Amino acid sequence: MILTDPAVRAERAAEKRRAVLTFLADEVYSTADNIGLVVGLKTPRHVSKLLSDLQAQGLTKAAPGPTLVGQGLTLWGITPQGRAMTPDIDPLGSVFEPSRLALSTIPHTLALQSVRLRCQAAGWRSWERTRGSFNQPKGEARPDAIAKTSGGQTVAIEVENSLKSAKRYQSIFAAHLRAIQAGQYVGVFYVSPGPVAKGLERILAAIKTLPGGVPFDQARRGRFEVREIDSFP
Repeated sequence: MILTDPAVRAERAAEKRRAVLTFLADEVYSTADNIGLVVGLKTPRHVSKLLSDLQAQGLTKAAPGPTLVGQGLTLWGITPQGRAMTPDIDPLGSVFEPSRLALSTIPHTLALQSVRLRCQAAGWRSWERTRGSFNQPKGEARPDAIAKTSGGQTVAIEVENSLKSAKRYQSIFAAHLRAIQAGQYVGVFYVSPGPVAKGLERILAAIKTLPGGVPFDQARRGRFEVREIDSFP
């Protein structure tokens, strides 16, 4: 539907700006594709116009080309001005500093954002990034995120783009089971590209014991579900 009322158009545009800045306040940076999902814009030029307007106001900035050599994308992030001038956002939170990015972490961060946006579109809520957001005792579970499903269950989400050793998974699974026993969440979704998901399913099925000789029986194994990223949730 084409909006003809200037006041309505202005309010819709303001809502989109707030949505983008609120998302970037959580995530610090993202891509135009993911930001398009945030505001429901499917046409690249409309997303580009929105981001360019925010950049012109000093609320976001872009990091193209050499900053992300080998990545083939441009990132958009929130600025100090973007934080300070947007209500209900912590003005002292993290801001986008391209020179401090670890390029190796970018694909994982963007994949997790994509999972978040699809989950929220499917009715999931209370999404909280936990890895790196608070200090946890050594040996405790630190999933990528915790969220409530559309059915109201609190679950952990792990985005896995590559496989770890079986020994490492044994320690991680044990930590997750302690968190489950403590009531932090009821289970863990491992979300991965197809080949990685298949490999992880094989590892999950092959592990028989956890550290300390704890049997990794069907009840414990049932707390973990491996899903392909393209079809999740």
